[in-house]
Amino acid sequence: MKKRTAQRRKGRSRVQTQPRSPRQRNPKATKPHRAPRRSPSRRAKLANKSVTRAKVARAITTMRRLGISLARAARQERISPKQLVRVAGLALRRKPDGRYIARPSDRLPREVLILTPEGVRDVTLRNSKDASLVGRHWNAVHAYLAKGNAVPLNEFRGVGITDADGTRFSLLTDTKAIDRFGAAGVLSFESTYQK
Repeated sequence: MKKRTAQRRKGRSRVQTQPRSPRQRNPKATKPHRAPRRSPSRRAKLANKSVTRAKVARAITTMRRLGISLARAARQERISPKQLVRVAGLALRRKPDGRYIARPSDRLPREVLILTPEGVRDVTLRNSKDASLVGRHWNAVHAYLAKGNAVPLNEFRGVGITDADGTRFSLLTDTKAIDRFGAAGVLSFESTYQK
């Protein structure tokens, strides 16, 4: 019996005349080293959330203004319809046939530019009504700059906006200050929503 096992061992060693590769010797030693997976930083996550919120707010506004479908509004903002429904929450209402429509107003935060006596400021507003007021103010400012019609600005005398932090800003209605900002190139016919 001892002779046979010795012969088997010899036979094995003869069959394995090729040198073993490092992987066969120690499989763990030759695996390529991968850096540990890093989760996105807190700042990156917050930046992604604010971008998504801004896209959702624009999509809801577009649905409300133009009466387009949720899928089309999501496609225009390059987000998925599921993501739009999840982030929008109560800003949408589901009809009995399963389609979503935008409610008349919402409480989604929006980052917008407003014109104050100190100049153009970027603020975060708490709801769509304030954002609509800011949009009407910009329309009045642009009407004055384009045609010299100051009548629409009268609607905003003494009107202010409170941002999400509770800071109150008054909207600019002084035509001399608007002319000064317009000549300095501070005002442009851009969207009030930040990019």
